Amino acid sequence: MKIVMAQLNYIVGDFQGNSEKIISVIKEQGQNCDMIVFSELCLSGYYPMDLLDRSDFIVEQNNYLQQIKDITKDIKAAVVLGYIDENIWSGKPYHNSLGLFQNGRQIFTYHKKLLPTYNIFDEARYFEPGNLSPVFEYNGYRIGVLICEDGWGDDSENAYRMMPARTIAKENVDFVISINGSPSSVGKQQERMEVFSNLVKDYNFPLVYVNQVGGNDELIFDGNSFVMSFDGECVATLKEYAEDVQEIEFKKGAGFVKGDVNEDGEYYQIILDQILLGLRDYIKKCGFSGVVIGSSGGIDSAVTLAL
Repeated sequence: MKIVMAQLNYIVGDFQGNSEKIISVIKEQGQNCDMIVFSELCLSGYYPMDLLDRSDFIVEQNNYLQQIKDITKDIKAAVVLGYIDENIWSGKPYHNSLGLFQNGRQIFTYHKKLLPTYNIFDEARYFEPGNLSPVFEYNGYRIGVLICEDGWGDDSENAYRMMPARTIAKENVDFVISINGSPSSVGKQQERMEVFSNLVKDYNFPLVYVNQVGGNDELIFDGNSFVMSFDGECVATLKEYAEDVQEIEFKKGAGFVKGDVNEDGEYYQIILDQILLGLRDYIKKCGFSGVVIGSSGGIDSAVTLAL
């Protein structure tokens, strides 16, 4: 099974621009693979925050979501992407959702179960936790799904926070797909590797982890998407701080075919790359035509001018 991992840079609220990026990859890759995987809330951009108070926000998203569905009529591959789903029952108005689209139809839906409310996150403000099955069948494969925090929440002393991974582990899946909006910080990739390596080894499923990249206001997403084998070994990685689209292959009984793996970045280079990406995207995405720098002649001004 050939899977394309699409690590892209989105703008919050730019449905037209985001959908154009997504559709471009679908058209380019869709005839030569079995599945294309995009990141968490890729259509709206992560995190939309108070834009979710606007009723026209979801209407506009759904119009572009329909365009993406229609495109899948003309390709071989199924498409996995993150979007905002309306909650038709009681509770908060929306779900943070994953959809699987094929032949113009949505054939599987999953709603994020663990909603972070710490640090920069406040997902429980708008999203209701899901209760749908995290497992689907496709082309003879059983595949589990996680949405970001669902994979970070494993806690041996809290049954609720073990729920997504434990449920998947009981279903005898071939592999798991995790779509993510995981922000960058120094040491974050090493932390991800440790968390998901332990998860993979504990529950015995290989993993495809697709993150987004880019700066959205104070948040910076580093990309660094990866693939792990049954034993928790990282067998493929995508670029850090840059868009990247790569194909990986899964073989039943053998797992994922080994690809390219990036070496760990140097500490100060990571800091520099984070700052440059954040500055570049902030200026570009806000539509600024230029920048004014006040220089006092000190070392802080010299660093600012260099950046």
